[in-house]
Amino acid sequence: MAKLVAVLNCLKFGNDCGLVLNIIEADEATVVSWITNGYNLDSVCGGVLSEISSLKDNLEEVTIRYIRKGANKVAKGLAENALRLGENAYWMEEYPHCIRKEVEADMLGQ
Repeated sequence: MAKLVAVLNCLKFGNDCGLVLNIIEADEATVVSWITNGYNLDSVCGGVLSEISSLKDNLEEVTIRYIRKGANKVAKGLAENALRLGENAYWMEEYPHCIRKEVEADMLGQ
């Protein structure tokens, strides 16, 4: 359920900020399958899945895709930093120091 809520919050934040979202990556294959195939709408997670579907339909060409868990070091670093902060933080142009190494490696294609 936490991974679904993370995708939902990503879509909401992007929509609220007027961002153009092209790709959302998630490291849980089951969650990506539920979202992309419309599965489990009648489950406990159905409300979140329905809201994701609705937001996704309102955004142009957003793709939600699976990536292996180790591939998303930046997201992991941000999540760990958020737990340490204990409050909401937003970076609109720069990225936080805690993920600098991962972002720079990603920019170099490493």
